[in-house]
Amino acid sequence: MEFSPFIWITLVVAIIFIPPILLLRPLVVSIADKIAGKHANADELKALKARVLVLEQEVTDLRTRCLTLEDTHEFTKKLSGETPRS
Repeated sequence: MEFSPFIWITLVVAIIFIPPILLLRPLVVSIADKIAGKHANADELKALKARVLVLEQEVTDLRTRCLTLEDTHEFTKKLSGETPRS
């Protein structure tokens, strides 16, 4: 069974060029993303930043509540006639 020269050339070209393309594609895509400024974990980073903002707001709210409770407690002590502690 003989093959035509076209089939041999096509086979050789496929053997020479296809494996490197398949093996190096992830590396090339990664380098292209780095050049473009994309990050692999950009979505995770955005989600974490959003969570940090929410937590910072909650801490601020809790501090405000705590100060309000302290003021209320001191006022209640004054009304009841107790001497406030330092």
